[in-house]
Amino acid sequence: MMLAVLVPYRKGIYASFPTFVEHKNLLFVYYREGVTNTAYTHGLDGKVLRLKMKVSDLEKAIRGEIDVPLWNLLEKRVVFNAENELDSIVSKLDENFFSLCTRNHIHGVLNQCYVSFSDEPEFSERLIGATERKMELSR
Repeated sequence: MMLAVLVPYRKGIYASFPTFVEHKNLLFVYYREGVTNTAYTHGLDGKVLRLKMKVSDLEKAIRGEIDVPLWNLLEKRVVFNAENELDSIVSKLDENFFSLCTRNHIHGVLNQCYVSFSDEPEFSERLIGATERKMELSR
């Protein structure tokens, strides 16, 4: 079995499990990364990132037919960078209809969920789905 590393290990950086969609022979990979510390295993200062590559480049990397790390072939972009992005899940809902679900989370303080929709797997805006800001709740 061949292996292609999408997101290389970097000390002090937590990278979440990536989610993928394919569109027009391009692979769009969404994941979240944050800076780790002893209090937050999944890190703080999280941001949602998008990687984009030709499906054929991924296939070549898996077969070992390219001489450079796959990371060097990817187009990278920060999509969202709010208080602490924690989750990033992209889905293909129909042929030209995609969603991206994201969440800002700080344990005990903030838990705000968003969803974005687009006819291409590129996102720039998001709708608030559910919000909980503990310090603002009156119970």
